[in-house]
Amino acid sequence: MNNIIKLPLFTTAVYQTKIDPKLYNKKKIVKTILSNFKKNKVRNKWDNMNPASSYLHHPLNDFDNKEFTKVDFSTLMPLYNSFFKTCLEDTPFQASADKRFEFEIVNYTVCDKEHFMRKHNHITSDFSCIHYINFEPYHSHTLFYNPGEYLLLHMKDIRKKFYNNLDHTKVSNSGYHQMFQLETKEDDIMLFPGYLHHEIPLAKQIYKKPRITIVINMNVI
Repeated sequence: MNNIIKLPLFTTAVYQTKIDPKLYNKKKIVKTILSNFKKNKVRNKWDNMNPASSYLHHPLNDFDNKEFTKVDFSTLMPLYNSFFKTCLEDTPFQASADKRFEFEIVNYTVCDKEHFMRKHNHITSDFSCIHYINFEPYHSHTLFYNPGEYLLLHMKDIRKKFYNNLDHTKVSNSGYHQMFQLETKEDDIMLFPGYLHHEIPLAKQIYKKPRITIVINMNVI
């Protein structure tokens, strides 16, 4: 049987590359964000009223707060535009589709060792994107949840032998897991469907410098 093929059924497409830090004003952006972080390490108007809220610095629902300096992301916009355009060229559309899109920087996050962000998604957008602009190997990697997580919650218990024999580091096996972390390095940018739940887990190691990401939402129009 030499004609066996592997079909990517119900796959979740995630696109990842690097943004060259020399092509935009990275130092100024990081400096402004860290200045805001020093003013208040816990800035969270997003879910602060929840019984178990996130604990980090981010401006979502708080962009007009005059206590903090507005970050100038303008040098990044052409780079994001090019990245999204390339990703959409890889997505099969109908022949009549023109693949026009729009995007917006909706958030940035800053985390120290005691910080975390609760599980959430960006379901109102076609795609969401994370740009890791201050990221060390010991920082918490984004934890993604399988869209079928409730079916897979007990996979490790009810199919124990099969599950334990899997190579848990392979992305190709992520469909058997309730959650999965992709390897991330500084200057990586990652695009994924807006429906995909994800979170920033609590750190397991002491941070020598804060973890900073920029969050972008993108829609096909």
